[in-house]
Amino acid sequence: MKKNTKKRRTIRRLLIATAFALLMIPASVSADVVGKKITEEYTPDKQNPLSKIEYTYRSDGKFDMVLTFDIFAAKYAVWHVDNARDYVLEVRSKTQNNQRIGYQIIKSQDIRELNGKLVYDFKDAQKVPIVRPEEELSISFEFFSDYNNDQYANYGNNFQPRTVWAPKKPEAPNPNLLEGMTGYGQVEKVASDGTEYTEMYATFRGTQGPNAGETLYAYNLDDKSIYGSSNSRTVKVWIYRNKISEFNIADQSPRRWMLVSAKDPNTAASIAEASASKATSLAFDSPAKIRLEMEDVYRFGSTSTRYDQATVAVYRDKNYNTGYADGVEIYNYVKGKGEADLYQEFSFDSERDHGTFKLTGLLPGTTRYYTVHTIRYKNGLEYNYWDGY
Repeated sequence: MKKNTKKRRTIRRLLIATAFALLMIPASVSADVVGKKITEEYTPDKQNPLSKIEYTYRSDGKFDMVLTFDIFAAKYAVWHVDNARDYVLEVRSKTQNNQRIGYQIIKSQDIRELNGKLVYDFKDAQKVPIVRPEEELSISFEFFSDYNNDQYANYGNNFQPRTVWAPKKPEAPNPNLLEGMTGYGQVEKVASDGTEYTEMYATFRGTQGPNAGETLYAYNLDDKSIYGSSNSRTVKVWIYRNKISEFNIADQSPRRWMLVSAKDPNTAASIAEASASKATSLAFDSPAKIRLEMEDVYRFGSTSTRYDQATVAVYRDKNYNTGYADGVEIYNYVKGKGEADLYQEFSFDSERDHGTFKLTGLLPGTTRYYTVHTIRYKNGLEYNYWDGY
C-alpha cells in the first residue's frame, strides 16, 4: 500500500513539473524545437544488445532518452533459465564522473517479441534517463540468474558497456527562406498625371513558398523596410525608381535581407529582427549596369486573314540593337489590374529574331492587351525588361 501511495505521489509530482516546464520555457530554448525527436540506431551484438536510442528534446534544454534492446534468444539462451532470471540495464554519465542516471531490472515476462526478436523498451515514465546535449554515456546490459544479482556466467554473460554521445542541441528552423537572387527586371510606368517613370526590381527565390494563409515578405534589416511580397516562391524586390517618390538601393552596397513567411508585414518584420543573425547579405548591380544588360527593343506586328483571327509577330528591332536577347515572354494584360498570366514565350538563336502567335475566336471589335518582356541571361542571372503593353 505504501508503495502505491509513493508511486501516485511520484506521478503527481511528475505531472505538475511537466506542466510547469511547459509554461516556463527558458529564453534560450526555442519553442519550435521542444519535443523534437532524434533517433540513433546501433547494431546489437553479443556484448551489448542496444539497438536504438530515441532522444526527445525538453523545454529545459535536455533530452529524454528511450533505449531499445534486441535480445536474441539463441545468443542469450533466454528460455533455458529458470523463472528467477532477470536483466539489468544501467546508464551512467561519463561526463558526470560516471554517475548512474538510469537503472532498471527487467523480468523476462516484460520482454516482448517483435519481428522475430525479443525487445525491451526502456521507457517507463519514472525511469527515462535525462541527459544533456553531447553528454558522454556508458550503457550496460547484464544478465543475472536470481534476485541477489548473482551472475549466471554459464550462459555467456560476457557483456560490455557501450559508449554513446547524446546529440547536439537541435537548432530552431531558420526563418530566413531566401535561397538567392535569380535576376533583375525593369518596368516602364505612367503616373496618374501622365508622368513616365522607371522601376527596377531584383527577383528573390525562396527555399519554399509561404505557409498556408501567409505571405512571403522580403525584409531589409538595414533600413527596416519591406521591399516586396509574394504568394509564391518568387518575390520581386523593388530596388530603384526615378521621378515618382525616387529611391535607389541598387548602389552596390551590401545589405542584409530576410525572406520571411508571415501573416502581415509587421509580423514579418518582428520575425526578421529577432533572427537578424540569419540574414543574407546581398549587393545589387547599379541601374546603369542593369539597363545595359537587358535593353533591347522589340516591336509588334500583326496580320489577319479572317475576321475572327489575328497573327501577331514579335520582332527584335535590328536598327536599335544594344545586345543579343535570348528570348521574349508575353503576358496577358488587364487594363486597370495589370499583368496577368504568361501567354506565350519565345526563344531566339542566331537563326531566329522573331516569334509569332495566333489569336482565334475573336469577335469584331475585340481588343486584347499584352505586355512584352525581353529576356537575357548572363552569369546565371535573368534580365527581364518590360517595355509596355
